Amino acid sequence: MRTAGLYWRFLFVELVKLIALSAAVVVVVGAFGLVIKPLAEGRLAPLDALRFMLYASVPMLQYALPFAAGFAATLVYHRAGQDNEVTACFAGGVSHRALLGPALVIGLVMAGLMFVLTDQAMPRLLRRMQELITADAARMVASAVDKGEPLVIDSRRSVYARAFARPESAPPPPAIDHFVLSGVLAVETDAAGAVTKEAAAELAYVWLYRGAGGGADAGEDVTTVVMKLRNTSGGITGRGQFELEQAPYVFRVPETLTDDPKYLTWAEMDAAYDHPERMSPVEQRRWRLVLRLAERQSAAKVREDLMRGGVMTLTDAAGRPVVIRAAGLAASAGRVEGSGDGFELAAGPDGVIEVRAMLEDGRTRTHRAERAWLSQSATPAPGGGGMLGASGNASASQLVLRMENVSTTGPGLTAEAVGGGAADQTPGVLKDYSIAGLTPTPDPLPTLAGLSVERLLAEARGYAVQDQPLVDARRALDRRTEALRREIRAKQHERIAAALACIVTILCGAVMALRLREALPLPVYLWSFLPSLLGIFAISGGQSVAQAQGQWGVPMVYAGVVGLGVWTFVQYRVLARR
Repeated sequence: MRTAGLYWRFLFVELVKLIALSAAVVVVVGAFGLVIKPLAEGRLAPLDALRFMLYASVPMLQYALPFAAGFAATLVYHRAGQDNEVTACFAGGVSHRALLGPALVIGLVMAGLMFVLTDQAMPRLLRRMQELITADAARMVASAVDKGEPLVIDSRRSVYARAFARPESAPPPPAIDHFVLSGVLAVETDAAGAVTKEAAAELAYVWLYRGAGGGADAGEDVTTVVMKLRNTSGGITGRGQFELEQAPYVFRVPETLTDDPKYLTWAEMDAAYDHPERMSPVEQRRWRLVLRLAERQSAAKVREDLMRGGVMTLTDAAGRPVVIRAAGLAASAGRVEGSGDGFELAAGPDGVIEVRAMLEDGRTRTHRAERAWLSQSATPAPGGGGMLGASGNASASQLVLRMENVSTTGPGLTAEAVGGGAADQTPGVLKDYSIAGLTPTPDPLPTLAGLSVERLLAEARGYAVQDQPLVDARRALDRRTEALRREIRAKQHERIAAALACIVTILCGAVMALRLREALPLPVYLWSFLPSLLGIFAISGGQSVAQAQGQWGVPMVYAGVVGLGVWTFVQYRVLARR
């Protein structure tokens, strides 16, 4: 018994040393491979690259540890077999099962360590890695401009720039950074990739803000980008050229680390399962449905006001009244931009829609348009502190009134000066005008924004099925919520299976080394490495199946572990019979 204990200690020490050495080699090589691309693209500074490699080392252990354990077990037990140490132990009453004890103990320890790493350390370090790449947004923009690459806002909007410059002054609080782009071209495409709208500007002033977005409880870090264009012109496909007013262009960029449950711990995944709006993909669709519902509820109030008196009153961003005189309101799918499809205002008996807006000095300016549309902006006004509050949470609707063929009269203006004169009515040239930041009274958006996913879906089901845009938004949110929940459960089972894989891979390496002790080390390792590789691949593939199929795919996650365990048991039975 004492001899068995001494040999156990020898095997244990040798296994630990070889596992540590093998894992270190694999981790360093893998971490170096991960850092090359962001370093070459200018998204990481040299010192940040070293930190990135350090952070990447621990997540790489998820794949390095099982194979390092199998490799170490193969070498240690194969050498013991070739040196006849195993034969001596067996002659002294030490069974093969007892010899496998150190491998089993280390496998159990590694399984516990792997679960702690995958559940606690790896998600946090993956977030640190992502933060290193995305922390300096201005540096990423500068790198893209220098290479002539576009700044991709989303799947349909991109911005090109000729040059990047930093002002000497510090950014105005609460902005975290600011810069200037020159020679700017903004492009918007449809679902097929065809350009639908483009705008060119001499300069673009950009401010970056950081804060939580997507609702008070969303817990999502976003970068809010405010871009103000100067001296702009552009065109809309099929409608000709247009002139743009100098207005801020606001959009939010969610951090990509919130898009994948692999960045979350087990407890955080459980929280995201119960509150899926905390995840960016769900929150984006939830917000789209919020905007559509707010647009329809606002339109119902506007329609009621117009039918009662032919006049409705909205409030602009400064709290001043904007009075609109029209004959009615009707849905106008596809005619306007924004989150929804918008509603077209019907012209009055005189053939125009009249809009009266109050200026800062209290005087009134009147716009007369042949056509006008009212829609909900895709970027509502955040709460607290004006347009960009400290929290970044939406507290008010932001309707956009777009007018076509506009003549404007008021203090210091003539109709000819702003596009109402006959000289300006040239073919193919549109004189459009927009008023953004309008808020209805009462505003339905704050109430809708505070609803959970389930309550919001229930609210949307109360609308007619003929409202196809609303139905599409509801179905998109429903599908993405269910997909997220399946993904969360699949990731949790994957972490358990990855921990169990450490046990079977080290046992497989030890058993194959004892069974094939007369062969060379490389063929022996291949007989344990290839089944282990298939088992690891089966775990990843099973996770994909479970993510797509839900609970019916969960057994597939563990199929690789079970299959490798069966292979190891069969080889052990062959060894035991000898």
